[in-house]
Parts: sequence; C-alpha cells; structure tokens
Amino acid sequence: MKLRRPKNIKLTAFISSACALVIALTVIFTGGTTASATEYNETDPELTFYVMNSQAEKIVSNVSLYDCTGTFEQSGGTYKMNTDAYTAWMTEDEIAYAYRTYNIGATRQDVLTLETTVTERSFPGNSYTTASVGLMVRQSLDPSSPELFLHCRDSIAVVYRSQQGGGTIVKYSGVAPKYPVQLKIEKVGTQYTCYYKNNGMTQYAKIATLGCNIQGPVLGGLAAHACMGKGQTITGGFKGFSAVGQGSFDGSGSDGTTPSEPEEKGPEWEDAPVADDVLLSETFTDGSITDGKEAVTNPIWSKFDGEITVEDSGNRIWTKNFVSSHSYAGDQEWTDYSASVDFRFTENCDFEQSNIMALHIRHREISYLGMYDYTVTLHSHMDGETPVRELRIYRRYRIRDGYANGILVASAPADDYLLKPGVWQNIYVEAMDNNIKVWLNGEQKIDYTDDNTTIANLKGCIGISTYDTDVAIDNIVVRKLNDELGGDYDNDIGGNYNEEVPAYLKEWSEKGKTY
Repeated sequence: MKLRRPKNIKLTAFISSACALVIALTVIFTGGTTASATEYNETDPELTFYVMNSQAEKIVSNVSLYDCTGTFEQSGGTYKMNTDAYTAWMTEDEIAYAYRTYNIGATRQDVLTLETTVTERSFPGNSYTTASVGLMVRQSLDPSSPELFLHCRDSIAVVYRSQQGGGTIVKYSGVAPKYPVQLKIEKVGTQYTCYYKNNGMTQYAKIATLGCNIQGPVLGGLAAHACMGKGQTITGGFKGFSAVGQGSFDGSGSDGTTPSEPEEKGPEWEDAPVADDVLLSETFTDGSITDGKEAVTNPIWSKFDGEITVEDSGNRIWTKNFVSSHSYAGDQEWTDYSASVDFRFTENCDFEQSNIMALHIRHREISYLGMYDYTVTLHSHMDGETPVRELRIYRRYRIRDGYANGILVASAPADDYLLKPGVWQNIYVEAMDNNIKVWLNGEQKIDYTDDNTTIANLKGCIGISTYDTDVAIDNIVVRKLNDELGGDYDNDIGGNYNEEVPAYLKEWSEKGKTY
C-alpha cells in the first residue's frame, strides 16, 4: 500500500457546460497566478426569462409530452411569473426561469448570496400542493444540469441535483409557507446553505447546507413550475431580488488561476509489488478506471464518476465532489476476503448532513432479482442539536436498482473519526463465512454474524459509494482469507460454517470434481 501523503493539489481543471447569455467580464491576472475577483452587488436587476422544456412529464409521471409556456413581468423590483412548466424533479427539469449569469466558480473563495421575497403562489381554481415558486441556482440551461431550487409549495423545501445528469434529492423544512416568505441561498465553494423567513419571523431559519457540483458560471434567479399539465398554470409573485458575492471564474472554464511552473518535474509515483494473496489493488496510479485489460492491479469498475486528481507527490487519488454514485469491481464469485479503503473528507462537507461514504462487501447483481451485499457505511445525522456519527452495516438483498440501503443489521459509534477534513482515514473489513468484522482507523468497531442462512451474502465483489459528500478515496485493497476448516464449501451451500468439509466431498474434489 502507499504511504500517507501531504495535502493534495488538484492539477486538473473542470470545463463548465456552455450557458446562454453569459455576461462579458474582464479578468485581470496579477503576477501570472491569480485572477482578480469580480465583485457583485446587485439589487432588483433585469432578469432574462427562459422556459425550459424537457421530457420531465414522461420521466416523472409518464404523461404526454407538451411544449410548456410562460410569461414574465418585471418592474421596479417587482417580478411576476406565470407558467405551465411541469416540474424540477428526478433527472430532467422543466421549469420557467428568470436569471442572471455570475462568473463565479467552485473554489471556496467564490461566494454568492441570493435573496428574494415570495409574495404570491396562486392557481386558477383549486391549488396543487407540489406546484412551486422560489429561488434557483444552476450551472446551465441544460435540463439535467446541477441545480438547487429553494421553493414554496405546501411546505418550504429544497430540491437539488448534485451532479450533471443525476437524480434529485429533497430536503423538507416541515414548515408551511406564510406569505410573504423571504428566501436566501448562501454559496461557498460547492456548499449551498438555504434559509427561509416566514411572515412574522424576526430572523432566518436554516433548512440545510447541501453539496451541489456547479463548477461555474453560476446562474441565479427566480423559478416556478406547475406540476399540473398543459395549460394549467401557476403564478409566482416576487418582491426584490439581490445578489452579493465575488468570484474569479473567467467565463472560459478557468477558476481564475494559472498553474505555477514546477521547478522540476514531479516524482513519478510507483506502487510496491502486490503479494500473492491480493485479489485487487487499486491505487489509481495508472489512471485507468474502466479501460484496459482487467488484472489485479487494474480492476475494471462498473462505473466511474468524479475525477482522478494528482497530489504534489505525484500520487493519484479518486475525488468525488458531491458526486453520488455506486461503482463496483472484482469477481462476483469471491468468497472469504478482507477489504481496505483509505478516504479523506474535505472542508466542503457540512457536518450536519449525511456525508455517506460506503464500502460494499460481497456485492452481486442478479438479473430480475436485484442487488445483494453488505454495505459498510460511515453515516452522520443530527439528533436534535447533537451530531451523531455512526459506522453501520446494511444487508441488501433483492434490492432492485440499488437505490435502497437495505436492512440495518449492525452499528457502532464513530464520533472520534468521522468527518475530519483533510485527514486520511481507513475502513478495513474481514468477511469470513457469515461473519463480518469492521475496523475504523485500526480499531475494531463491529463483529456481526448473519444468522439468517437463507439471506446471508456469501459471495461477491467489492464496491464504493458516496452520497452527499466531498471525499477523496485511495488504496483499495482486497486480500483472500484462508478458511482452514470449510474452504469455499460453506459459502457454496450457505451453511456448515466452522466445520470440516465432509470427507466424501474432499475425495470427490481431489479427483477433479467440484462441489
């Protein structure tokens, strides 16, 4: 395995999605290294109106597609929007949007605060609970763009898509709107904190701080959708719109910096040879994730999201900046083995949110039945005002599409370890027969035996998942464990644990047969 390394420096640059009507800004470089920040302090600006059409009707409700329409009026800081756009939900949005474009990127120095007051949410006839009006930020006018929509409906809520083409997630305040309702979004890097203030409240209440991978520029403005179908409209009224912030995104995909020239070429990273008992060793050194010939040191992953970045030492790591995804590698016939992964959270993580990083053990995908595995997760949540950090094991079986966690079967406190920004940590798991042991940073936390022999997951590959977090991953190592009593026989039959293989089966196997 590789040694612990110094703090990483990302050498790659994201290229943003193209956006319509980008404001032309002059970016002045000083000293050849850093762009001067562009300052924003706008009150009641003129917004550009756009009606976004997509296949959201089919994706969300499987109803007939239609060309949605909308109108927008603005005068003296008063804005009024009417639309029959369908929804901002799942993988594509269909929404009416009045916006400005801000050349603000994804670094923590790039900040933006948007505010407005919703004065009206009305319908002809009966109201519809999920029709929504509010504040929106997004990366582009692509319907599948990363976005965040803080809005009023039957309750005040936030729906967001953390990555391009991903699904949406909803955070509910549990509070009904009392108009006029003030809404505020504060952006720092890829963190977006959402607030509301109902009529009569004296200060803002926080809903959540969420990760949204908008690399820049940031589109910010007012949005509405009706959820009701063609010709059935919602009217949203707004009083005031303000934007305050600064950023060094230069409009071409740059975050406003130019890489400094190294004094010498950085060191080439080399991995130590792997031992004979190693089934998989993924250090990302060769930069290959889904390509090439599969080998112990070149596992082929089912899916790759995120980015391979390079540290100043020359070491490569897998970074996932609020990328929610599930990736698997290895052989679904693996039986008894250990698995280890190094991980490092960043300062972008809001420690009141879930921040899930998971290691899947004995993962199998079976046609028409779904996914089977043990999912070892680091999980955080709030119990009132108290943060709760836990290491958990979920048992998954017959879970189609992999969306559900499965059944929680074991857990242990992890307060001393979870969510330390910039600190490399380690999860180590041993899966022997129907027993799963888990260590966190060298300390054993869980010893779980799955007594349900009809459900126990006894074979499968490994996987990595992340959800709602910014994390780096490295040094994924799987080693074969020697079961001296039962070999793989107990894994095959789902029983006979910690017992010798029957003599007649041993003889049969020695004659070239299999059991």
